[in-house]
Amino acid sequence: MALAKEVDVVKGKIEEKKLEGGESMDELCTWRKEIDAKIEGVDTEIEYLGRHLRATAHKYGPNNGTSRKIDFAHFLPKDWP
Repeated sequence: MALAKEVDVVKGKIEEKKLEGGESMDELCTWRKEIDAKIEGVDTEIEYLGRHLRATAHKYGPNNGTSRKIDFAHFLPKDWP
């Protein structure tokens, strides 16, 4: 996914600045672990919300026989599972 690649680029730039600023490798590793944990938590939330968004799109989609039509699919990335 493009977003994950962009996050890695930004993390790399921040890590370079931290090292240039005099932070030790131990400090950098601690920072990296904290950031990765936050990203993992956000990934879990995105997965959860994506499942519910797909379920809602399916429930209210154009082929369900109701007069109410909502198409959420265009909000999802093209490579969404």
